[in-house]
Order: sequence, then structure tokens, then C-alpha cells
Amino acid sequence: MNIIFEKENQRAAIYDGDKEIGVCTYEERDDKWAITHTIVSPDYQGQGLARKVLECVLDAAEKEGKGVIPICSYAVHYLEKNK
Repeated sequence: MNIIFEKENQRAAIYDGDKEIGVCTYEERDDKWAITHTIVSPDYQGQGLARKVLECVLDAAEKEGKGVIPICSYAVHYLEKNK
């Protein structure tokens, strides 16, 4: 499985070969990234992939000096536990 940050699409995606199996999307809002959606295909859940794809977006935001606004419930929950 590969996790690829796709800045031009404002997201990170997880691929199993050519098949997209998960995604974390964001919207640029001024100097912050609002994380709007995190999802993993049901066949691949329970493997920590949602965390990994979210962390990919968080790492990219940090590298670009952007703050984050958690909108989706998964991002809210993750950031509350991992401040």
C-alpha cells in the first residue's frame, strides 16, 4: 500500500496497487488547512490506515507552515487525543 500526498487535489490518498482505498481531504482557508474528510474502504479498516493518511496531511501542513482546522469527526477525535 502507498500513501501519496496530492497537493494539486488537496488530499492524501492510499492506494493498494492502482485501487484507491482511502483518502483525507482538506480545503485551504487563509493560512490554514481545514481537514474535511477522512475515509478508508470497509475492506481495509482496522489497520490504522485512516491515522496514516491523516498524518500525511498533517505532516504536509507542518512542512508548509500551515495550521489545521479539524472539521471531519475523525480529525477532531485524533487531534483531541494527540495534542
